Amino acid sequence: MKNIIKSLFITILIFTVIFSTLLIFTSCKKETAETTVAETTAAAETTVAETTTATEKVTLEFWLYGGVEDNIKWNKTMVEKWNSENPDIQVNLTLQSWETMFEHFQTAASTGTMPDIARVHGSMVNQYGTGGFLEPLNNFSDYSQVKNDYIEGYLHTLNINGQQYGFPQLGLIFILMGNKKMLNDAGYQELPKTWDELKETAKKLTVPGKQWGYSIIGANTRDFTYRWSEYMFKAGGDVLNTDWSKSLVTEPAWEGAVQLFADMKKDGSLDPAFLATDFEGQLNKIAGNQVAMWLEGGYIIGPIAGKAPNMELLYGAVPAPAEALGKSPQGTLQDIIMVCMSSASKHKEAAWKFLKWYTGPEADKDYVLHPELGGLPVCKASMDLPEWKNIPGFEAYQAEGGTLRAMPAIPTLVELIEQGWAPSILKAVNGDMSVEDALKEAQSKCDAILSKK
Repeated sequence: MKNIIKSLFITILIFTVIFSTLLIFTSCKKETAETTVAETTAAAETTVAETTTATEKVTLEFWLYGGVEDNIKWNKTMVEKWNSENPDIQVNLTLQSWETMFEHFQTAASTGTMPDIARVHGSMVNQYGTGGFLEPLNNFSDYSQVKNDYIEGYLHTLNINGQQYGFPQLGLIFILMGNKKMLNDAGYQELPKTWDELKETAKKLTVPGKQWGYSIIGANTRDFTYRWSEYMFKAGGDVLNTDWSKSLVTEPAWEGAVQLFADMKKDGSLDPAFLATDFEGQLNKIAGNQVAMWLEGGYIIGPIAGKAPNMELLYGAVPAPAEALGKSPQGTLQDIIMVCMSSASKHKEAAWKFLKWYTGPEADKDYVLHPELGGLPVCKASMDLPEWKNIPGFEAYQAEGGTLRAMPAIPTLVELIEQGWAPSILKAVNGDMSVEDALKEAQSKCDAILSKK
């Protein structure tokens, strides 16, 4: 009996030792596992924290082409505002020349040195968009929502074959402007509405050797074309046929508009130095009371006020012929300054964030709230602002707004202007060639340009 009890005791003791050992082993294993998990979690949290802290700061290169002084100042202020609010996406703004914009941008595109973002003339959208140099903005996931902020007409002009290559930043409509005192002194209370009235008024306001009734920029072929072509559009003319295969420069609307300026040059009412007049020269002549009437966008209001603070202006729609000369609806040129993104940008998402803010409702509202800048709304929300009705010339813009026409977004547009239309038309206006021969010459040049593949 004693032996049985002794054996039982020994068995119980053995099991107790084994169980205790297992319990200790399990506890140690659990503690080790918990320590490993805690260490792994801490390490992961440290890695995330380090990654967040080490987020790369992006610097975007932004080329701003041209603009009058007040406009440039506004753009600089907006970039500074963005940079202060977005430390991880900084924008480096570089001013570029408007006069050499096409040549400069072409060189950058061909050499692969384009910036992330650029503010350029809207006529460049096809040449550089379809050429593969601009990033289609509809590639971004929220584009379908963002596009609803903009006035559709502006978006449509910058959309080629379903690809949105830019957003509008500044809408331009050229209207007739005049020196109120000069006009009033000559017996006119408002600007002329027809071509005949324009010629009559310009002639009456001309004092040979002192002041001229009308002036236009002639030193830059693009600036000349965008101001002269307003009269061609008002005559019912168009630039190209429907499939953009033929120039229409020999049509009656072109002939009539060229003849209008040739007549004013011949009778002495057009500034005789127009061929040497650039934007700055035009501004100085206006401020110096040397010209009575001119065609320009609202952005010139601030510069005029800066040079001639007491000058009062009159505003009116572009004069039209008594009867339409062409088959197209009489219209007014819609011009656009756009902001686009380079397809070569290495920071597209960051560039997209900046671009849609820079041209969007907030920035557009700020621009419109500065009437001296002459900015026309490009976003729908700004149309509801009562302040934009304070823009000088508002009624003229309203009158022209329903007849807007855009230059065809053809890749050869700049070439057509600089080598086809403008040189010949300038010869005719200056009296160096008959209107008929000048337009035939322009037609021949345009045909050669359009026939290129």
